[in-house]
Amino acid sequence: MEKCTGAGIILYVDNRGISEISNPDYEKDILYFFLEREDGQLDFPKGGIDKGENSPLDCAIRETKEESNLKTFDYDLLEPEVNFLECGEGLILFLGKLHMHSMKHAKVLRNEKTLEFEHKEDGCRYLTKLEGEKNLLDYLQIGLNWADKIIQ
Repeated sequence: MEKCTGAGIILYVDNRGISEISNPDYEKDILYFFLEREDGQLDFPKGGIDKGENSPLDCAIRETKEESNLKTFDYDLLEPEVNFLECGEGLILFLGKLHMHSMKHAKVLRNEKTLEFEHKEDGCRYLTKLEGEKNLLDYLQIGLNWADKIIQ
């Protein structure tokens, strides 16, 4: 993690109704949280480490809040000290289980510095792995596969 330049969190919801009541508005499956870009490609909440940030995890938590409005009480991180993936050039991805009741909290926010949207304003998506991988940025595919193996 020494060469880490950015970090993010792959968030998922278990909508199969096994441990929680399922959300009838979505497919009964493991659903991943994606942000849709203007060009239609899908992304995870992630971004670069800010000066003075102590760790990749701090960056991932901040970026998730800044890009999707999801705060640490909206999800449980899955053992971040062992469940992380070095993905691409300096990107570290963590895994988090989003609480069913927090699905509605997600919304794309404007970048606080540029005041621009980095993703479609209505770009929050809950998709199965198969649906998501069709338009996922290529270098993030390894992260989706990694997360799916851990969850299954």
